[in-house]
Amino acid sequence: MAEGDNTGSYEVFTVRVPSEKADVTTTAVKVRVPDGVEVSRTQPLPGWKTTLETTADGKIESITWTADEGKGLTQQEFNEFKVSGKVAADAKELNWKAYQTYSDSSVVEWVGAADAEYPASVTTVAAGTGEGDGHGHGAAAGTDPAASPAPADADHAAAPAEKESSLPLYLSIAALVLGAAAVIAAFARRGAKG
Repeated sequence: MAEGDNTGSYEVFTVRVPSEKADVTTTAVKVRVPDGVEVSRTQPLPGWKTTLETTADGKIESITWTADEGKGLTQQEFNEFKVSGKVAADAKELNWKAYQTYSDSSVVEWVGAADAEYPASVTTVAAGTGEGDGHGHGAAAGTDPAASPAPADADHAAAPAEKESSLPLYLSIAALVLGAAAVIAAFARRGAKG
Protein backbone atom coordinates (compact mmCIF):
# COMPACT_ATOMS: atom_id res chain seq x y z
CA MET A 1 0.00 0.00 0.00
CA ALA A 2 1.13 3.53 -0.59
CA GLU A 3 0.59 6.48 1.69
CA GLY A 4 1.62 10.11 1.72
CA ASP A 5 -0.16 11.50 -1.31
CA ASN A 6 -1.88 14.84 -0.92
CA THR A 7 -5.44 15.67 -1.82
CA GLY A 8 -5.73 18.51 -4.29
CA SER A 9 -2.05 18.35 -5.32
CA TYR A 10 -0.16 17.15 -8.40
CA GLU A 11 1.79 13.94 -7.88
CA VAL A 12 3.97 11.53 -9.85
CA PHE A 13 2.95 7.87 -9.71
CA THR A 14 5.15 4.92 -10.67
CA VAL A 15 3.93 1.70 -12.24
CA ARG A 16 6.60 -0.86 -11.27
CA VAL A 17 6.28 -4.01 -13.38
CA PRO A 18 8.33 -7.17 -12.83
CA SER A 19 7.97 -9.99 -15.33
CA GLU A 20 7.13 -13.17 -13.41
CA LYS A 21 6.63 -15.97 -15.95
CA ALA A 22 9.43 -18.17 -17.22
CA ASP A 23 10.09 -18.56 -20.95
CA VAL A 24 7.86 -15.61 -21.96
CA THR A 25 8.21 -11.84 -21.75
CA THR A 26 5.90 -9.08 -20.56
CA THR A 27 4.92 -7.28 -23.77
CA ALA A 28 2.23 -4.88 -22.55
CA VAL A 29 0.92 -3.31 -19.35
CA LYS A 30 -2.45 -1.56 -19.13
CA VAL A 31 -3.42 0.54 -16.11
CA ARG A 32 -6.90 1.92 -15.46
CA VAL A 33 -6.79 5.40 -13.96
CA PRO A 34 -8.80 5.28 -10.72
CA ASP A 35 -11.49 7.70 -9.68
CA GLY A 36 -9.85 10.34 -7.52
CA VAL A 37 -6.91 11.19 -9.76
CA GLU A 38 -6.79 12.95 -13.12
CA VAL A 39 -3.72 11.85 -15.07
CA SER A 40 -2.41 14.53 -17.41
CA ARG A 41 1.01 13.27 -18.55
CA THR A 42 3.09 10.14 -19.04
CA GLN A 43 6.87 9.93 -19.06
CA PRO A 44 8.32 8.63 -22.37
CA LEU A 45 10.26 5.38 -22.04
CA PRO A 46 12.63 4.14 -24.75
CA GLY A 47 11.56 0.79 -26.18
CA TRP A 48 7.90 1.24 -25.18
CA LYS A 49 4.94 2.83 -26.97
CA THR A 50 2.33 4.60 -24.86
CA THR A 51 -1.37 4.54 -25.83
CA LEU A 52 -3.99 6.58 -24.01
CA GLU A 53 -7.70 5.80 -23.87
CA THR A 54 -9.82 8.84 -23.13
CA THR A 55 -13.44 9.59 -22.33
CA ALA A 56 -15.63 11.71 -24.63
CA ASP A 57 -14.55 14.82 -22.68
CA GLY A 58 -10.83 14.02 -23.06
CA LYS A 59 -10.09 12.62 -19.58
CA ILE A 60 -7.47 9.84 -19.61
CA GLU A 61 -9.14 6.64 -18.35
CA SER A 62 -6.42 4.09 -19.10
CA ILE A 63 -2.80 3.92 -20.22
CA THR A 64 -1.20 1.02 -22.09
CA TRP A 65 2.55 0.58 -22.53
CA THR A 66 3.52 -1.84 -25.32
CA ALA A 67 7.06 -3.12 -25.92
CA ASP A 68 8.56 -2.26 -29.30
CA GLU A 69 8.81 -5.08 -31.86
CA GLY A 70 8.14 -8.07 -29.62
CA LYS A 71 10.80 -7.29 -27.06
CA GLY A 72 9.64 -6.83 -23.50
CA LEU A 73 10.64 -7.84 -20.01
CA THR A 74 12.11 -11.25 -19.20
CA GLN A 75 11.58 -13.02 -15.88
CA GLN A 76 14.77 -11.43 -14.52
CA GLU A 77 13.74 -7.86 -15.42
CA PHE A 78 11.39 -5.09 -14.29
CA ASN A 79 10.59 -1.60 -15.50
CA GLU A 80 9.00 1.55 -14.11
CA PHE A 81 6.45 3.61 -16.00
CA LYS A 82 5.63 7.08 -14.65
CA VAL A 83 2.48 9.18 -14.85
CA SER A 84 1.65 12.60 -13.44
CA GLY A 85 -1.74 13.76 -12.30
CA LYS A 86 -3.81 15.75 -9.85
CA VAL A 87 -5.32 14.04 -6.83
CA ALA A 88 -8.96 15.02 -6.20
CA ALA A 89 -9.68 17.08 -3.07
CA ASP A 90 -12.07 14.41 -1.75
CA ALA A 91 -9.91 11.35 -2.59
CA LYS A 92 -9.36 8.76 0.15
CA GLU A 93 -8.00 5.76 -1.76
CA LEU A 94 -6.83 5.24 -5.32
CA ASN A 95 -7.50 1.71 -6.53
CA TRP A 96 -5.14 1.02 -9.46
CA LYS A 97 -6.14 -1.95 -11.65
CA ALA A 98 -3.44 -3.33 -13.93
CA TYR A 99 -3.43 -5.88 -16.75
CA GLN A 100 -0.12 -7.54 -17.65
CA THR A 101 0.13 -9.20 -21.09
CA TYR A 102 2.80 -11.80 -21.88
CA SER A 103 4.28 -12.86 -25.22
CA ASP A 104 2.18 -16.07 -25.15
CA SER A 105 -0.95 -13.83 -25.16
CA SER A 106 -1.85 -14.70 -21.55
CA VAL A 107 -3.03 -11.81 -19.37
CA VAL A 108 -2.69 -11.49 -15.59
CA GLU A 109 -5.33 -9.17 -14.14
CA TRP A 110 -4.10 -7.34 -11.03
CA VAL A 111 -7.60 -6.27 -9.97
CA GLY A 112 -8.40 -8.24 -6.80
CA ALA A 113 -8.76 -7.35 -3.14
CA ALA A 114 -5.67 -7.07 -0.91
CA ASP A 115 -5.80 -10.78 0.00
CA ALA A 116 -6.32 -12.01 -3.58
CA GLU A 117 -3.68 -13.86 -5.60
CA TYR A 118 -3.46 -10.87 -7.95
CA PRO A 119 -4.36 -7.79 -5.88
CA ALA A 120 -4.87 -4.31 -7.27
CA SER A 121 -2.55 -1.72 -5.78
CA VAL A 122 -4.14 0.81 -3.45
CA THR A 123 -2.77 4.28 -2.70
CA THR A 124 -4.06 5.71 0.57
CA VAL A 125 -4.42 9.47 0.16
CA ALA A 126 -3.51 11.77 3.03
CA ALA A 127 -5.12 15.18 3.44
CA GLY A 128 -2.94 17.89 1.90
CA THR A 129 -3.09 21.62 1.44
CA GLY A 130 -4.01 21.44 -2.24
CA GLU A 131 -1.43 24.10 -3.06
CA GLY A 132 0.48 22.18 -5.70
CA ASP A 133 1.85 24.30 -8.55
CA GLY A 134 0.96 21.87 -11.33
CA HIS A 135 4.56 20.76 -11.85
CA GLY A 136 4.69 17.81 -9.48
CA HIS A 137 5.51 19.89 -6.41
CA GLY A 138 2.68 19.33 -3.95
CA ALA A 139 2.86 21.63 -0.96
CA ALA A 140 2.72 18.96 1.73
CA ALA A 141 4.95 16.34 0.16
CA GLY A 142 7.13 15.99 3.27
CA THR A 143 10.33 14.00 3.71
CA ASP A 144 9.32 11.52 6.40
CA PRO A 145 10.41 8.06 5.17
CA ALA A 146 7.25 6.58 6.66
CA ALA A 147 5.23 8.86 4.38
CA SER A 148 7.04 7.62 1.27
CA PRO A 149 4.85 5.01 -0.35
CA ALA A 150 6.15 1.58 -1.20
CA PRO A 151 4.76 -1.06 -3.50
CA ALA A 152 2.16 -3.40 -2.08
CA ASP A 153 4.45 -6.30 -2.92
CA ALA A 154 7.77 -5.80 -4.66
CA ASP A 155 7.41 -9.18 -6.40
CA HIS A 156 4.13 -8.30 -8.12
CA ALA A 157 3.03 -5.95 -10.85
CA ALA A 158 0.43 -4.49 -8.49
CA ALA A 159 2.50 -1.48 -7.54
CA PRO A 160 1.33 1.25 -9.87
CA ALA A 161 0.80 3.91 -7.26
CA GLU A 162 4.16 4.68 -5.77
CA LYS A 163 4.64 8.43 -5.22
CA GLU A 164 8.10 9.89 -5.75
CA SER A 165 9.97 10.79 -2.56
CA SER A 166 12.51 13.59 -2.27
CA LEU A 167 14.15 11.99 0.81
CA PRO A 168 17.02 10.32 -1.16
CA LEU A 169 17.85 13.69 -2.74
CA TYR A 170 17.94 15.43 0.67
CA LEU A 171 20.11 12.65 2.14
CA SER A 172 22.51 12.85 -0.82
CA ILE A 173 22.83 16.62 -0.47
CA ALA A 174 23.40 16.32 3.30
CA ALA A 175 26.10 13.66 2.74
CA LEU A 176 27.81 15.87 0.14
CA VAL A 177 27.82 18.87 2.51
CA LEU A 178 29.20 16.78 5.39
CA GLY A 179 31.87 15.28 3.13
CA ALA A 180 32.96 18.74 1.92
CA ALA A 181 33.09 19.99 5.53
CA ALA A 182 35.32 17.05 6.53
CA VAL A 183 37.75 17.77 3.65
CA ILE A 184 37.93 21.47 4.58
CA ALA A 185 38.54 20.58 8.24
CA ALA A 186 41.33 18.15 7.26
CA PHE A 187 43.07 20.82 5.15
CA ALA A 188 42.66 23.36 7.95
CA ARG A 189 44.35 20.99 10.46
CA ARG A 190 47.22 20.34 8.04
CA GLY A 191 47.65 24.07 7.48
CA ALA A 192 47.74 24.74 11.24
CA LYS A 193 50.44 22.06 11.77
CA GLY A 194 52.58 23.23 8.83
